[in-house]
Amino acid sequence: MVGWDLGLTARKVATAVNYIKWHEDLNQMKDDYKPLPLIASAGDCGGVLGTVDLEGQTLKLRAIGNGAMTQFIAQCFDPPLEYADMGKPSDILLALLMDKTVYGVDKQTTLMVGDTLQTDIVFGNKGGMATLLVLSGVTSQGESDLPCDDNLRQPTFVMSKLGALIEKGEIGCETVRQ
Repeated sequence: MVGWDLGLTARKVATAVNYIKWHEDLNQMKDDYKPLPLIASAGDCGGVLGTVDLEGQTLKLRAIGNGAMTQFIAQCFDPPLEYADMGKPSDILLALLMDKTVYGVDKQTTLMVGDTLQTDIVFGNKGGMATLLVLSGVTSQGESDLPCDDNLRQPTFVMSKLGALIEKGEIGCETVRQ
């Protein structure tokens, strides 16, 4: 299971690779052998740690995402390992949320709020929910304005930040699609 790690190093990646290979080397000849699965807690390629001031401008301090970290490990094998993505926009997570015996989320009355097109907005759209992209995290206004042919990456609404709802005393978001 790969979780996000600010201190990811080549040594940590090598440790993960060795555990997976050792499991294979020690067990592959057994009748009940099953490969050790590689599981990502999220599939995002990047994220934002905060902001920095550079030449009078406030810029986002970006980091690699959990999906990129998992791919780093997967690429150490020939052929590269397949991995299960258990976070947004995973179909497995979506099925759990919609399952009436587990969480029973009603997609008709649910608004998926997030700051990432790749994970949050795709997740909500795959699940048939309305989506709200907030620009206070990973995605910038410029990125949200870029033309995109992928309908799954198109939010229903866009807002500067979630707090804008109470700052203005009204709903201040722009409808992107119907």
